[in-house]
Amino acid sequence: MEIAYVSEKNVKIKGKQVTLVTALPEGKNKVTSDGVLLLGSQRTSEFSHSELGIIFQGPGEYEVKGTKITGFKTGEEVMYTVNVDGMSLFVGNVSSAEKAKDTLHEHDVALLFADEVLSQTIMGVLNARVIIFVDGMSLENAKAFDKEGAKVNKYAVTKDKIPAETEFVFLG
Repeated sequence: MEIAYVSEKNVKIKGKQVTLVTALPEGKNKVTSDGVLLLGSQRTSEFSHSELGIIFQGPGEYEVKGTKITGFKTGEEVMYTVNVDGMSLFVGNVSSAEKAKDTLHEHDVALLFADEVLSQTIMGVLNARVIIFVDGMSLENAKAFDKEGAKVNKYAVTKDKIPAETEFVFLG
């Protein structure tokens, strides 16, 4: 699985069979995918987009190109669990995860849009081996967990190369 930064609200998740993004395109960002995971309280009246595929924007169990996607909601906030290349990936905003802490479970990788600082409680519940922060308060999260805050544009991981210790990644 490869996770690449597109813009402040948009990340591309690429597996062997599927490519997903986390937002509809803004401006000149040309992106193609099989589906869009609208996070938080983002909504659109569209159900599909010619270049982006199916638009997921609510709770439910979905499948696109053999990849299982589960959307769940707390209040108006939507987040997802995606099974990509044999790994469980959590995709959501930090604030949404904080609100949904009672419904969260373990994941191999957590992709978090850093709209606030992640608590130790949520980190423990997700128990992810790779925690990827996107923009926003990424540097504040780095300081909170006493980690270096160097940003990268892309991160790749495979099931057999998931780190033994929790690894922090900052996309931006």
